[in-house]
Amino acid sequence: MKISGVEIHIELAEFRDALALQKALGRSLKGQKLDLAGVSSDVIKKDASGNIDVSSVDLSGAGGIATTILNLLLGPVCSDEVESAALACAKKCYVESTRDPINTDFFDKPENRELYYPIMVEVIKANCGPFIKGLVSSFGDLGAILGKGLTRK
Repeated sequence: MKISGVEIHIELAEFRDALALQKALGRSLKGQKLDLAGVSSDVIKKDASGNIDVSSVDLSGAGGIATTILNLLLGPVCSDEVESAALACAKKCYVESTRDPINTDFFDKPENRELYYPIMVEVIKANCGPFIKGLVSSFGDLGAILGKGLTRK
């Protein structure tokens, strides 16, 4: 997988590490509320394929959504538990060209720091996706919609 021009090999972690990451992520997001004030169904338009046309979405008057998104991002980003668990899951991952492992030493280099969040997001998707996909699949069509975002590419 190429991230900002760097080919990264994402390897699945051991079950125990992946499960710990999934639980840490869940704890960091638990209790977050989605504020949809100011959004009505007529502001969300879909293209011919039925996909949401993001460019046409009008969120003026929907300040709660921005706060919700910020809180959903900051929960995991500010969690030492999520950081530790994600780094544990990344220990089998490496840079393809140099075989440099993805660990704190890799991110100590200033030129690699911009890769931290893109790489960690991929590590989280790869390791938590199967758990969440299996869980949401029991919710029928809603599960299929939610599971689309968790598919590993």
